[in-house]
Amino acid sequence: MVRVNGRNFNAYFKPVGSYGGGEGNFWITESPIFFPVIERQVYYEHAVLHNFKDDTLEGRPIDNYEIIENLY
Repeated sequence: MVRVNGRNFNAYFKPVGSYGGGEGNFWITESPIFFPVIERQVYYEHAVLHNFKDDTLEGRPIDNYEIIENLY
């Protein structure tokens, strides 16, 4: 869970297909502060071409949090 401006967000990535090495569904949910078990979807992207498990790209480190912030 990431807290931004007093709001709670979660990001999820689910690979699709048997060879989903970087293609999959990506979504962001928001949770209430006092009852964080409930989530409301605020962003959804189908067929994202980025593997969120990787922390480097062509030998350079990448920040997956920055990628998520640019999507939302």
